[in-house]
Amino acid sequence: MKKLLWSIAGSALLALATTSSYAYSFNPFASYLFEQSSKPYQFTNSGAASKFGLTTSGALVSFRFSTGTDVANDLIANGYGSLVGTDISAKLLYLDAKAPVAGSGDGSLALQPVKNVAFSIVAVGGAYDGMELLGGTAKGGLLDGRYGAGSGGLDLTDDVATDQVSFTSHFVDLDWPKYAAQAASFTTSNYTPGFVLDGNGWLKTGTGAFNGNFSIAEVPEPGTLAMLMGFGVAGSLFVARRRRR
Repeated sequence: MKKLLWSIAGSALLALATTSSYAYSFNPFASYLFEQSSKPYQFTNSGAASKFGLTTSGALVSFRFSTGTDVANDLIANGYGSLVGTDISAKLLYLDAKAPVAGSGDGSLALQPVKNVAFSIVAVGGAYDGMELLGGTAKGGLLDGRYGAGSGGLDLTDDVATDQVSFTSHFVDLDWPKYAAQAASFTTSNYTPGFVLDGNGWLKTGTGAFNGNFSIAEVPEPGTLAMLMGFGVAGSLFVARRRRR
């Protein structure tokens, strides 16, 4: 019986611990697609790490805030319901990243770490012309793809402890305390000449059209945290009380 009670208490406290650190459920809330078949991204291998990275400027995209999400509900509450579930003409003002170290590969994948990532997407035309739909920064990420092929992407995965990924928007507050963790991915199927490392282990210069997908996780409700904590503490106290008998 003691083992069972300790198991219950431990499980509750474990749930609390993981909820407050890395056990977040990410939900997609926005995305963009290129409006034309172009390759506006340039990954440049200049031979110098300080000038080696992913850049783009002024690429036209079709942006959308997804329906049925917490972000959509916040947009509606802020009076911007017209932006939800609608394809919005937009421009990717920039997507910049630097490569701090050489990449790696195993014959099937080419991996290139990046850092200091920043991007901004603004509306084009209409009442919101020039306003930021979504922007963000990340301390680091990974640009990778199938070796020699054109499919791959840039992944920015959140580390809650360091707030690695941080979104901004003119229309909705996407930061703490409501939203706990954020993540972004930029994927491509036409990277040319393919994900290949040079003789020094750096990803070779190439171009491609990267589409974007953005996800976010909410901080658990205070009532949920209180219930987990109360459940765990109550179980522990019950075990201690039975020990004293």
